[in-house]
Amino acid sequence: MRYIIPIILFTHLFSLDFQNALENYKNQKYKQSVQSWKEASILNNHSASFNLGSMFYIGKIVNKNIDNAIKFYKKAFKDGDLKAGYNLGYIYFYGNQKINIDYKKSHSYFEATKTLSNSSYALALMRYFGLGIDKNRDDGLALLKQTLSNDKSIIHFIMGNEYIKNLDYKKALVSYKKIEDIIPTAKYNIARIYDSKEYSGYDPIKASRYYISAAKLGIKESYYNLGFMYLVGDGVKPSIKIAKKWLEKAIKNGDKSAIKLYKEYDLSKIR
Repeated sequence: MRYIIPIILFTHLFSLDFQNALENYKNQKYKQSVQSWKEASILNNHSASFNLGSMFYIGKIVNKNIDNAIKFYKKAFKDGDLKAGYNLGYIYFYGNQKINIDYKKSHSYFEATKTLSNSSYALALMRYFGLGIDKNRDDGLALLKQTLSNDKSIIHFIMGNEYIKNLDYKKALVSYKKIEDIIPTAKYNIARIYDSKEYSGYDPIKASRYYISAAKLGIKESYYNLGFMYLVGDGVKPSIKIAKKWLEKAIKNGDKSAIKLYKEYDLSKIR
């Protein structure tokens, strides 16, 4: 049996801000703007530098180039564009094939732009998880509650995880169920609770239903669990063919447990 997924929220929480650049692209103004933006950037026009950074990040009209994106975002930030600083924080938070994740650098940019709601949101998360700064769950949660005064979904998710750590499954269920239609991962976590014999309300039938819902929403951690349940008939009517289908999906995602189970039951021979 697996542990409940740890927090996998970040892509849900914040994203790059290049709305103005996207609007220009939709209006087909990029081509005529490229040269004028470059000229304006030299003259310390932060909006022009920001748009150039976004253009290089997106890879529209010009070839995608993360180094150039960072260069122009840094120029825009230096010239007073807070959104550029936020985007730099985002880039260093996630990294990519060319840019290493650097939480300390990310935190410094979010801190410098904390008057932006997205930056204060990111800072609260980094404090809560101890990314680029000393970990303090209480402070992080308090900051999140301030930042998300109108959106409690992430708070409920985090509180669910806190209850899980304290083995308070009933309260965790209450938190997760409040946001199961907002954050797909919550459905998986609900399934794991019902699938745990440590929980007094252990219910494999409910677990299987939530696993299926989570799997349909793309939560790949559900695939192995469904494969196992259909294989042994736990909470569902046993079906070797359905078990094979789910285990093969898990294997495509590199699930070693699925590979082992697939070989153990010699499922390659099932047609």
